[in-house]
Amino acid sequence: MYSHIEYSHKFTAPASIRARIAEATITIAFARLLLICNLSWKARLYIGKSAREEARYEAEDEWELHVETWSYR
Repeated sequence: MYSHIEYSHKFTAPASIRARIAEATITIAFARLLLICNLSWKARLYIGKSAREEARYEAEDEWELHVETWSYR
């Protein structure tokens, strides 16, 4: 005979699996945070380095202009 079983609730994973997923989620979130911090630190370092180089080139240009102006006198 055919017996029909009705499921009155949705399937949920066992508690041990849910606990592992929760632990993994926390670990993944922490790893992403570290990665973002590391990348932003490198970006800030690169931007700062670029700004310093730009300022140095600008100062050299001003100095060359000053020397050229001074040598024409």
